[in-house]
Amino acid sequence: MQKLDRAMITVYRGGKSYTGEESADITIHGSIAGIQRLLSTLYHVGFAAAEPGEFTKRAFLNGKLDLTQAEAVHEVIQAQNSSSHIEALEKLAGSVFSYIDTIKQDVLQLVAACRVSLDYPEDEIQERIEFKTEDIQNAINKIDAMLAAYQIHKTRQSTLRIVICGQTNVGKSSLFNALTREERAIVSSTHGTTRDFLESSFSLRDIPITLYDTAGIRSLTPQDKDRSIEEAGIERSKELIAHAQLILFMVDMHRGWTEKDTVLFQDMLALHGKEDTPPAVLIVYNKCDLLASPPSEAVYTTIPHALSAYKNPSSTVCISAKQYRNIDVLLSNIYTVLCKDMPSSYEGLPQLSSERQKTLLEESKSALVEVARALEHSLPLDMISLDLDQALSSLGKITGEVLDDDVLDLVFSSFCVGK
Repeated sequence: MQKLDRAMITVYRGGKSYTGEESADITIHGSIAGIQRLLSTLYHVGFAAAEPGEFTKRAFLNGKLDLTQAEAVHEVIQAQNSSSHIEALEKLAGSVFSYIDTIKQDVLQLVAACRVSLDYPEDEIQERIEFKTEDIQNAINKIDAMLAAYQIHKTRQSTLRIVICGQTNVGKSSLFNALTREERAIVSSTHGTTRDFLESSFSLRDIPITLYDTAGIRSLTPQDKDRSIEEAGIERSKELIAHAQLILFMVDMHRGWTEKDTVLFQDMLALHGKEDTPPAVLIVYNKCDLLASPPSEAVYTTIPHALSAYKNPSSTVCISAKQYRNIDVLLSNIYTVLCKDMPSSYEGLPQLSSERQKTLLEESKSALVEVARALEHSLPLDMISLDLDQALSSLGKITGEVLDDDVLDLVFSSFCVGK
């Protein structure tokens, strides 16, 4: 018999393993060749490779995890930053299940009252059954809070596009380098150095950001060298600006706000057409290090009169990108702008893990709204009972107490092999 390797085998008795089943872990040396030989031997004697998410699925089916915890396993693995990892671990500890359970308890109070009234004639019940509509409203309020928290969570986890734009030679490339902490962009005093955009990704207090350095936008003349190339860069800049969520509009502090800046700013806004929510804008005055004396705060904190009608008012900051002066202030302003529409009142609530959970929660809310309407209009209890059952069923599907094989296959198919 040929030796495969020296191994350590850890045996898990029933109920003690991750899946809740009797199992064994084989630990061998990290040689790829050795692992392949061992797997080949195991397959030969009847073992089979695990399907994606199979271990976590078995853990769920054996009662080791509820479905929200099982989905949290995938989130723990996929977490890209510390806050996402912490949130996923909280879900893995059962925070979502516990919160959903409080909603269910509110609903169950009405379910019990409804079923007693349906099952027993009035003359057999000594006490009058009261339907507490506040229980339904409490459940609806909790669902609304969880849905709002999920929307904020999704916004914070989605990559936000920030575009640096402005006239040529105002320091866009220097700012790009300062924000990314890399010497990615070529810095030159020559106009039109940046012919194409650069992009870089980084995280600002756990908000993922993609930053774009664009070609300076200016009117070209027949005498400009490589005019067609620079024109192509300008067109790409306009396309990026049109899809930005935040624009860093740079101005040369040394020469101050000019008519060209006004025209460029208005042209930039025109790229967004008649959107109800135009992009946020930070006006960044650069090259303050070139001034003979520190600028008066009023000079760069007052938004130019030409921009006063802008729907999404700008704020301003004065920096020196070359000397990294006030870059921390700029980053703080960026964070404030990105989070201005994200209320903090829902922070601390457990976060939903998926659109599946969100859809089911919305279904439960819809059913509860119908219950509240039916109670208000004194509709028959059998109709109310159907909506209550629908609300509970939707909540049960979130946690896995109501099973659907197709849903289970969909949930676990996104897992990697071995989890």
